[in-house]
Amino acid sequence: MTRILLLLAASCALSGAEDLAGLVENRRWKRARAEVDRDLPSRKNDPRFLWLASRVRMAFNQLDEAARLGERARELNPANADYQHQLTEVYGSQAQQASLFRQIGLGRKVKKSMDATLALNPRHIQGMFVLMQYYYMAPSLIGGDKAKARAMPAEIAKVDPAEGAYAEARLAILDKQPVHVVRAAFARSVVANPRFYRGHMALADSYANVKPTDPARAAAHARAAAAIAPGRVEPYRRLAGLAAQQGRIAEMETWIAEAERVAPEDRSCRFAAAAALAAENREPGRAETYFRQFLASEPEPDSFPLWMARWRLAQLLEKTGRIADAVAELQAAARLKPDHEGIRSDLRRLKG
Repeated sequence: MTRILLLLAASCALSGAEDLAGLVENRRWKRARAEVDRDLPSRKNDPRFLWLASRVRMAFNQLDEAARLGERARELNPANADYQHQLTEVYGSQAQQASLFRQIGLGRKVKKSMDATLALNPRHIQGMFVLMQYYYMAPSLIGGDKAKARAMPAEIAKVDPAEGAYAEARLAILDKQPVHVVRAAFARSVVANPRFYRGHMALADSYANVKPTDPARAAAHARAAAAIAPGRVEPYRRLAGLAAQQGRIAEMETWIAEAERVAPEDRSCRFAAAAALAAENREPGRAETYFRQFLASEPEPDSFPLWMARWRLAQLLEKTGRIADAVAELQAAARLKPDHEGIRSDLRRLKG
């Protein structure tokens, strides 16, 4: 009986970690945070859970806690390259937000963690990708070397051709290459692997946002991404925005409904649709409703920030002649983002 109970407990623990893994994979960070908050006291010696919890904390920019959890996961299982790589990501985020004085020390910490990841698994794709970025961006004093960075996509391609082409595209962006060069590399990634989600989403975003735009191609790649990863909101968000931009309201509503069926707590499709409607001067009443529905709940941390939604709503209200309401929204946006010159400029202009 004792053995059966232990097996059941282990099964439940694994199931909990797998449920959390699905939320993390689909970037449903708010739901994942609730799982971590609930289960962390009883899972402090579960390295997989701690690794996932570290990723959740990092998503919410709780970097010290993310580092603590990640270091504990590594301590419990020092042979796991994924756990080590998570620390590379956390230390890199800490370095980006640190003072210039601390950046050098943290940069060395990042390099040491990267080296440890690749020592555990020389074919670790994410580790190789971060090493490429490190070589490109770090000062030579701590190991930066653009020539080494430019050699990395070929090394990544030996492990996974789609990832290698994707790395080539990202490097082309860092090099400020023309858009056709970037798109060609992203296109090679989905030729190498037609089910390569990040390649399809990169192409969808590029064709939607970067001139020369191509809404039809953007939508095609977003649909491909949705078919590959139906539990993720990003493709539906892109499709809702494209439909709104082109005045296809029924289609827009369909994509919003599908996104909220997958992730009811995520209202970011409503923001994307509202922003597109407002930009095209279509259905201002509907756009305002969608903005306010988005503002009614906490956004996902990698979605649109609340200050941006209030600023966009203020611009819409100004267009419709509701100046006092626009000023109120700008003041709310300024409280959330006091250093944003665009918000401050609009506020000065409207207040006279």
